[in-house]
Amino acid sequence: FHEVPAALKRTRWLLQQGEGDEVATACLIKVFAGLLDTPTPDGTLLSFERYLARSGNPRQTYHNLNERPRAIEILLKLFIGSQYLTETLLRSPEYLDRLTQHRELADLKSREDFLQGALDAAASEPDLPTKLDALRRYQRWEILRIGVCDNVGLMDLRASTVQLSLLADALIRACLQLVATPADNPDGLLILGLGKLGGEELNYSSDIDLIFLAADRPEHYVPVAQRLIRALQTATGEGFLYRVDMRLRPWGRSGALVTSMASFMEYLLKDAELWERQALIKARLISGDPVIGQQVLEASQHLVFGDDPAAVRDSVRTAKQRIEASLERRGQHWGEVKLGSGSIRDIEFLTQYLQIVHGGIYAELRTPNTLEGLIRLTDAALLQADEYRHLTGGYVFLRTIEHALQLMHNKQVHQLPVDSRELHVLAKRLDFPHGEAFVAHYERHCRAIRKIYDRHLGDHAVASLTLPIAGPPTILKFSDTESALHRRLLSEITHERPVRVDAVLHDGPVWRVTVAGLDHPGDLSVICGLLFVYGFDILDGFVTTGWYPETWGQLPHPSKRAGRSRDQVRDFVDVFTVRPPHEAAEPDVWIRYEADLVELCRLLRDGKDGEAQGRLANRVAAALEEPTFEPVRLSPVDVQIDNSADATATVLQIRADDTLGFLYELSNALSLSAIDIQLVVIRSDGRRVFDTLHVTDARHGGITGGERLPVGGRIAAAVCEHLAAAQRSDRPAAAEVPFSMAGRTAGIAAAWRVPYGVVVELHRTHVAAKRVQRSRDVPCRHATHSGICLPIRGFRGRIDRPGRGGGELRVCLRCAGFESALRATAG
Repeated sequence: FHEVPAALKRTRWLLQQGEGDEVATACLIKVFAGLLDTPTPDGTLLSFERYLARSGNPRQTYHNLNERPRAIEILLKLFIGSQYLTETLLRSPEYLDRLTQHRELADLKSREDFLQGALDAAASEPDLPTKLDALRRYQRWEILRIGVCDNVGLMDLRASTVQLSLLADALIRACLQLVATPADNPDGLLILGLGKLGGEELNYSSDIDLIFLAADRPEHYVPVAQRLIRALQTATGEGFLYRVDMRLRPWGRSGALVTSMASFMEYLLKDAELWERQALIKARLISGDPVIGQQVLEASQHLVFGDDPAAVRDSVRTAKQRIEASLERRGQHWGEVKLGSGSIRDIEFLTQYLQIVHGGIYAELRTPNTLEGLIRLTDAALLQADEYRHLTGGYVFLRTIEHALQLMHNKQVHQLPVDSRELHVLAKRLDFPHGEAFVAHYERHCRAIRKIYDRHLGDHAVASLTLPIAGPPTILKFSDTESALHRRLLSEITHERPVRVDAVLHDGPVWRVTVAGLDHPGDLSVICGLLFVYGFDILDGFVTTGWYPETWGQLPHPSKRAGRSRDQVRDFVDVFTVRPPHEAAEPDVWIRYEADLVELCRLLRDGKDGEAQGRLANRVAAALEEPTFEPVRLSPVDVQIDNSADATATVLQIRADDTLGFLYELSNALSLSAIDIQLVVIRSDGRRVFDTLHVTDARHGGITGGERLPVGGRIAAAVCEHLAAAQRSDRPAAAEVPFSMAGRTAGIAAAWRVPYGVVVELHRTHVAAKRVQRSRDVPCRHATHSGICLPIRGFRGRIDRPGRGGGELRVCLRCAGFESALRATAG
């Protein structure tokens, strides 16, 4: 404590409230134990004292808290992280009971959920002022709920910003319903959200940028628009909803409050500055007729995207230079997380620059969300994998800082504190040991972001090339240095050593690993499986096949037992960025890794695929039994299958939770289905994977058959769930083997949309395994179908005839051990 006398005084008061009560004393001991790790014990103790005083019955509050240690944890994190949220709780101490309802607390609500909740809150109030106050109380509770989830790790940055944005959407609609009369015809008023609201990236203390449009008679909607603005930003004893910024409307402050759609389009065509059109990248319909709104957005996009690259570059650079010059004059150049050098604005402007230049041709690049934009730009090869990783990591880190700054007092703060004590407090709130470590991490991110910004928009930047979206593998290029390394590794390939590994430290503890060798089906699953066994997490990378045809003549002939002819000889080169399981990995780990990989690849070359996969599966299962692998709850897997983007291959676009070992499971499943992988582009933001695979059948053509196409979708959708099932199992090895067998299944129904517990039909099923005992068929208890259910996770046998006397075998996902929904879309 910095103020010891004041702390002693508060402690005595707290003891008096529970005097003679052992439970109260025990609770207070837990509170003080929690204070040991807080960066601001004085302020936290004061907030606890105020909470106890506001509770109305301190002794009962002690008992309630002692029974729920989770409530004490939430209280302390709230008191440390946000004075604004603390005041919200002190106004309504009863909110703590709702905050301890763990499942309800972390619910991700839809826009309709928020709207219904807001209207329900206002329904019982007698007049407009009290109804609007009810909306303000409702907003205060929802921001408290989202902020607590943010503080205790129940929501990540993406989830919290989307929730805040959907809440704002709902409150705008609710206010419009309350202030409008039938004569106003509110459905005829189109409300567009821009900025962070439009991108569903809202902060805790963001303005909301709006534009009002009408199909005709715009002056008719001016009164209701004015009432809406007043309802949103008027402050009462219950606070205010949002600060409204209307400056992005045509002609800014001097323009009409409501513009006709024809005048809006004419303004964009004739008078709008480039930066005004740039702002419309983030335009999104908040309220109004959805059909007309979509028509307006689509029409405006033709005037936003596809501008002259040089003009766009000059406009973006000029705007950023003007912002930084203003910061310099105010002495705020350092520590400005939103606008400074290497800041959030660098990432946003770079993303929007590339979207404007290339979005005229490639509509796939048009998205109002920054993180989604970075994903799509990387899919289009307009950003490199390393650039994507630095930009997404930097964006999430800087936005997290911004949230921490704004949550403290609900003010639009973007500047790091200069006082060392305040900086230390902020660092501790963000889980850094001290201010120096935090500043070093912050500056490292800023340097990396600015370097990428300068590469594209600096004085010596090279204009971006227009590249195909998810096109053929020619979009990938290696530098001369990288190509020389690849050729050297391939020149060292022999029968005894069919694969070579090179690993160098890339950035801090992160390694850049290059694996090169003689291509054979199953290579990738072995490479990724061993990385998983050694505990390495794949952050990004490229997987290529047949990249260096000039080396094929010197590569060794395949073994006859491998079933491959001389004309099937070709190289593979895989490059991964990986993170070790601990802060640092010793260089000799790569010697051991290469030795293990050579042994398994030799088995593959000798035609002993089953033995190689079996050995690897056992090691993977052993790794899963390590206590470091925690059970996970996975979101749905999204698989898009496209046979038109690449003339020579089928393209799989996969979005899934980033679980350790995901790429191993995916490549293993495809290998078992006789699907060859030609090219893979791997990206991850730490929470989700965004993988693009170019795959072929055994004839090196696209997978166009009626049976093959759905197999890829089914297997890709199942791998993430299988890994989770293995992690949850008491015997991971038992969970690992059946999937390899199930991976040989062919002929799955084309559409795979599986909610929890729904039965899936498998036709012409054939699963083979040698020297294993068949399990007993069991009736299914989870669905209404008749017949026998096969529990995949426990299966140990051979099925020659599907079902009993029928033409199908039905498998229930609950019996199979899958606990969450899967989603995949074919074509």
